[in-house]
Amino acid sequence: MHGNLKKHRSYWGKIKSLLKGGKKRAHTEKRIHALENQLKAVKKEFNRRCPGDDLTRTTGWKPITAGPPPFIIGKRERIRVLFLNSMGGSMARLSKALLSYEDIDADCVIGAYSPRSHLFYPHETNAHGVLTHEEWRDYLAWAVQNYDIVQSTTLPLAGEVAACYDWLTETLGRRHIWRETGFVHHYLLREDVLPLHYYQDDLKTKNVPDPSRFQGKTFPVVENHFQTDPQVLFYSSPEKGAYFQGSDIHWLPSIREPDVFHPGREAASPPDGRPIRVYVPYHKKAMWKGLETVLDVLEEIRREGANLQVVTADNAREIFPDLVEIGNSAETAKPARAYPVPNYHMPELFRRVDFVVDQIVMGSYGNTGIEAMFTGKPVIGQKRYAELEEAPIWPVEADNLKTRILEFLERRDEWARFGQEGLEYAMRVHSPRAVAKIAADVYRRVLNE
Repeated sequence: MHGNLKKHRSYWGKIKSLLKGGKKRAHTEKRIHALENQLKAVKKEFNRRCPGDDLTRTTGWKPITAGPPPFIIGKRERIRVLFLNSMGGSMARLSKALLSYEDIDADCVIGAYSPRSHLFYPHETNAHGVLTHEEWRDYLAWAVQNYDIVQSTTLPLAGEVAACYDWLTETLGRRHIWRETGFVHHYLLREDVLPLHYYQDDLKTKNVPDPSRFQGKTFPVVENHFQTDPQVLFYSSPEKGAYFQGSDIHWLPSIREPDVFHPGREAASPPDGRPIRVYVPYHKKAMWKGLETVLDVLEEIRREGANLQVVTADNAREIFPDLVEIGNSAETAKPARAYPVPNYHMPELFRRVDFVVDQIVMGSYGNTGIEAMFTGKPVIGQKRYAELEEAPIWPVEADNLKTRILEFLERRDEWARFGQEGLEYAMRVHSPRAVAKIAADVYRRVLNE
């Protein structure tokens, strides 16, 4: 196994050398293609030999009686939370925030996807070992006795994962806290949130969102909402909250670290002679964002005389060639990667643009908007939901996009103020301290019921 990993690193070293070298483009592309084929063979062998199971297939959840929360009975001094993570970074950030600002311990464990594929391409979250089906059942039987709160990541598409989460609810009641991050779009057709043509076009499918695809039993569907009572549910962004009805549902915003996304070095308005740089988070796998429309409108405005330069994830390296690692890393070259710019390059990329146009379909800004605000950049996007009433986003909809962008361009002398207001808002809503308090308040209330 170690030999295969060394080969993996060696192949990527060769690819990087070719990209930095001065050989002809045709020769470089041909050699890179050959190395990529060799790399695929190494990955296939690694997956075959790596121990562990696809835990989405674990079944056989036996009834178990959980004792009282260890924190409540004085077994420990701090609340302890277990996050069942789906390999993203959001729960890892919340874990750190809870410990730093609320004196709460939170562990992240991978429980929704095959661990071996992620061992080959590590993500932000730490997996606590590679488990078999039996070990996973035994682990959770231990965890429900030793954690005060268990928080799962999303309403799952895999039936076996849904059964596991139902089992957690049956075992822990409200101490199993659900969190929804995105799969809910597959279960309910909500034209007011995600029009069907966007859903089908971006997924390249004829399927229609259908509640029968959700194989869990905790949340029944009434008309076009999941009913959550009496359970507790967090939702990661306001448009996802629109799918739920209940007395104990809460927006738990995404976290970004302010010290990473500090305001840009360049002036709030570009100097004379340089084009206005607008960043659009478009890339080939972007879904349900309407960014093709954004690009079309910006191109129309540019043709009509505006001195605009549109930066996207796909062309950033061409515009900023000194950011040499964009497009060069193993992360960007693996076929399964959704986003072509590694996240650690985004702060510098934001600092080099003048403003950002975010998604325009589901009524809310996304992670791009959050990061742009932390960088002090004005954001054009949507703020359709009550939770976003105070967000200093320059509001647009698809049917007024061109008019609103032209109005924004006319107010260049206010961009610095827009950026500062965005930064202050991001600190109030999306900082680790702010988000940790929302979660901690809910945990404490549930444990004291």
